[in-house]
Amino acid sequence: MQIPPRILAFSLAIGFSLVEAAPFPARRDTPGKFAALCSSVAFSNGWLVATCPDNSGVSVTSSVWLSSLIALDDDSLEWQVGGDFYASCVNGAASTISNSTLLSQCAVGESYISIDLSEHISVYDGFLLSDLAGTPSGPTVQSSSITVPSAANHFAYQIYFYNALMTRYCENYGTEDAGFGVEMAGAGPQTCYSFASSEWQTNNGWYLEPPPFVSVVDYLNYGWQVSAYTTGDCDGEPVATFGYGSAYNEVGCLELDGPVAGFKVEPMWNAFWLS
Repeated sequence: MQIPPRILAFSLAIGFSLVEAAPFPARRDTPGKFAALCSSVAFSNGWLVATCPDNSGVSVTSSVWLSSLIALDDDSLEWQVGGDFYASCVNGAASTISNSTLLSQCAVGESYISIDLSEHISVYDGFLLSDLAGTPSGPTVQSSSITVPSAANHFAYQIYFYNALMTRYCENYGTEDAGFGVEMAGAGPQTCYSFASSEWQTNNGWYLEPPPFVSVVDYLNYGWQVSAYTTGDCDGEPVATFGYGSAYNEVGCLELDGPVAGFKVEPMWNAFWLS
């Protein structure tokens, strides 16, 4: 079964609304080796990042969420859709790229293990894409106006949700209140996320009633789009979509238009992942 690739390119519209960039015919029939074509090749918080020329010679910076392509299998790295190697490696942050090879030390003090990324990642008209789930043929995209993060911690997001028991709503919200919500944090896309009962406990030891939530604080966000759904399986259309683009560590509070329980998190910069 073919699993469709995720290729995102978004541009910011007024306020918090997001408009998908208009597609253009991208030539993807001649993939190139990224190690030979690209510059600034790096591993950053689970992402492969590189700047590569498109077919007209214009440089494009893009990224691949490696954890969606690679699994930790005993003491080796293997190709696997949704492998989640970055979460499996206790010391996953101790990874680097050498030529086209990912070197990762998955436990402190152990030897580095490796996998050749060029086996399934190539340059397609300037974009880093993977053929692990089949030849990437679409959708065609144009380069996003949101830049790929330049620092490892900028790939992370930190978002707090509040339900009806919480009294801290947006009209009297202060930055010191952010830690009182139920936290969703990470550095990779979320196809659909709903909180388990164990996660209802806040940083301060307070237990909340189960979702749905009624307000959200976008505490740390460098280019992530979050879509909120009324159900925990993210079914139907989102009731709210928000994101702060390139505003690093900008705190904002949003009262949701109706209670929500499920969340989808997607990067707005040039990004590829499989789910």
